[in-house]
Amino acid sequence: MKSFSIIAQARHINYINEKLNLKKPSINKPILITADEEQVQLTESSMKKEELILKKDKLLVILQQVQELTNNNEAD
Repeated sequence: MKSFSIIAQARHINYINEKLNLKKPSINKPILITADEEQVQLTESSMKKEELILKKDKLLVILQQVQELTNNNEAD
């Protein structure tokens, strides 16, 4: 009976490890507990490449909209 328990425990550990090692989402946002953790998360040095690209693209869209508004106001 003891060997069965050891085998079952080993298989259980292997199963858990396999589940934990599955591919995780590319952009994973942790739940931030403190203001310090939030500040660290917001800094560019801690951001993933995909997050930086998304922010850059959003900024480019905003800049384009501002430029269009400026051009429209100058035309009026």
